[in-house]
Amino acid sequence: MNFNDDYEHDSECSNPINMIPMIDIMLVLLVVFMIAMPVISSSVIQKVQSADNSSLPEQSESVVEIEVKNLKNIILEKQTISVEDLPSALGDCSAESTVTLIIDPDLTYHDLSMVLNILNQSGMHNIVFKGS
Repeated sequence: MNFNDDYEHDSECSNPINMIPMIDIMLVLLVVFMIAMPVISSSVIQKVQSADNSSLPEQSESVVEIEVKNLKNIILEKQTISVEDLPSALGDCSAESTVTLIIDPDLTYHDLSMVLNILNQSGMHNIVFKGS
């Protein structure tokens, strides 16, 4: 009696799992997500909400007021400058002073982050936000 013949016969009859349909579905899902994600992420609109002025703390130190309407129209101490001129204009201000940042409601988050980055590089870390 030979047991090996029966075992070999059973292994020849088994079929491997067909992976082609699963790979096709995964590729279709990959393409769908590659197309859908940029569309979804670009449609997100981020607005900065305004707060009432009564919640602002009283500051005893010097206050620098910056009003940002867009990158070409930044008002610093009643002078209109662009974003390229902002670092040199902030050179006169001390790093300990508080910056009151008045933001236009239509300002994009990208433009706001550029202004905040310039303030951070200039050493201004005390920033108070106000809506216009």
